[in-house]
Amino acid sequence: CGLDCLQRACMLAQSSQAIHRRGGKHASFSLGQAWMIAGEPQRAAETYRQAEQWFDEMWETLTDDEQRRCHRDTSFPLQVNRERQRTFMKAAQTEAALLAAECGRTRALSFLLMQRLCLQGQDDRLDSWSEVRNIALQQSAAIIYYSCLESCLLAWVIGSSGDVVGVHEIQLPCNSCGMQETSFKGQVASFRVKLGVRCRDDSDNHVVEDSCADVCERGIAETLQSKLRARKCKKLEADLELEKMFDILIAPLANDIKGYSNLIIVPDQELHTIPFAALRCREDKTYLVQRHTLRIAPSLQTLKLIANRSLSTPDSNSALIVGASEFELGTKHTVALSRFVNEPWGLHTRSTAKGLFVRDVDHQSVLAKHNKANPNQAIFVGDKLCKINHTTIPAEMLDALNMSVDLIIEVQRDLTPLRSVPQELHWVEEQCKHANCSVTKMFNQVHTKEELRSAMESAEVLIHFATHGLLEHLSLVLYGSTSTNALLHAEEISRMQLQAKLVVLSACNTGRGEVGADGVTGLSRAFLAAGVQSVIATLWAVPDVSTSVFMREFYTEWLSNRLAIHEAVCRTMCRMIDDGVYLPHEWAAFAVIGATGAVE
Repeated sequence: CGLDCLQRACMLAQSSQAIHRRGGKHASFSLGQAWMIAGEPQRAAETYRQAEQWFDEMWETLTDDEQRRCHRDTSFPLQVNRERQRTFMKAAQTEAALLAAECGRTRALSFLLMQRLCLQGQDDRLDSWSEVRNIALQQSAAIIYYSCLESCLLAWVIGSSGDVVGVHEIQLPCNSCGMQETSFKGQVASFRVKLGVRCRDDSDNHVVEDSCADVCERGIAETLQSKLRARKCKKLEADLELEKMFDILIAPLANDIKGYSNLIIVPDQELHTIPFAALRCREDKTYLVQRHTLRIAPSLQTLKLIANRSLSTPDSNSALIVGASEFELGTKHTVALSRFVNEPWGLHTRSTAKGLFVRDVDHQSVLAKHNKANPNQAIFVGDKLCKINHTTIPAEMLDALNMSVDLIIEVQRDLTPLRSVPQELHWVEEQCKHANCSVTKMFNQVHTKEELRSAMESAEVLIHFATHGLLEHLSLVLYGSTSTNALLHAEEISRMQLQAKLVVLSACNTGRGEVGADGVTGLSRAFLAAGVQSVIATLWAVPDVSTSVFMREFYTEWLSNRLAIHEAVCRTMCRMIDDGVYLPHEWAAFAVIGATGAVE
């Protein structure tokens, strides 16, 4: 009786006009669930597809990129897409399951790319496996495609011939009681904290030096040995976490990717924040980047569109270098006084007590004053730490806090100088000139947005930014005194008409942003949408000195040795590993996104 009613509702919706079919998608979804319960996975898959098509009719009427992107992230399309994948997997139709996963991935970005290529009106989805095979053949690499479901991860390995080498359903780790550990998002947040990465561009760029009195008292040798011991402990702790994540994400696929030197990884959801290059094998103690070259693709369709765009040859070798080492602009950050609604994890706070939430860790004076005046109140620092009476709590627990905001104020923060930027830009400029590139350099100079836009759109080989990246504002900091001329926002970038082969974002958190069905909405996506073929972006706040070292090695490999972009990044990381001086978070933050190639 229930099946009959749902079928009649779907038939009625199908015979109606599109505007009246919006309710039909929910009836179709419920019908798909009923078919699954009845043991009819094939009919369930067809019904789920109908629900998705009705949703697409609504989606295609949207004209704004932000509307299209946010609409894909609502619960309904995500739920339908995941049910389609489960249905196909249960029916052992693994290729169809991957196509279903791809159907809900980066649709808004693909739409923008097709506009750039003047392909409007064509289907922006991959509907057949032959299209996937052509993409794999064109890339000459093995593709690892992930999909995050509620209780597990699905991982496909597609060989360079275009055939599925392996499909894996990866169960997430359980604790000693057999219960699944929080959420995968929480596990990834905990992993990043233990890795030692910084979420924001804070004062960690400047290491707190020992006072002269302390050094004299302990001696220079003892001070250096103490620092070396501390770094060694940090590396051991980081390597342990990297091995755990390797066991989850790579170990089940190890036999499938054996023999492939090049890997393309298509992440999903929180996997976009994982430094795949640094994942470490427990057996031979090697990092993944020491075994394979790596690059990231938001989806198979975007990889196809970007690769097709990269077939064109630039008319000239022009490069743009933009940087700032001193900053006039101060940034305002939100400070909210909040009241607890509940008492999680047995941390007792009076119902009348208020906690101070601070989004950046360098408001030391604010924290000190508040802690002194209110010793029993909670202090939250960014998405990284939570302190209650000086007790540190893991970051993943912050998501469970339920607070009501009573008061919001703003605190001014000065951006720290980047002392390694002048040397970095000089080296990049020299390498570009040796590669016969004409160079335009904008360093510590005030330029209008129009001047910068014109220079960016004229660059055909390279655009290099060395500055601060502001995650909260999704922007790069330029030299200037006001937000009008000193902040370059992702939204402004996405509206440009860029033609550069490569954009290098030597700044903090440029590969991060809001994570959803359209991948990561941030600076890297903005540059891809604007027409760039490849982006090197960072997954966290990177240290100033080690970033400069990384860039020097990378440009030597790419411009002097003429390696492909992903090969040059791989070689750079391996050299920093072999040096034995650098911690994983000092070299693993850089990710290559998009198509790659060598300098012509």
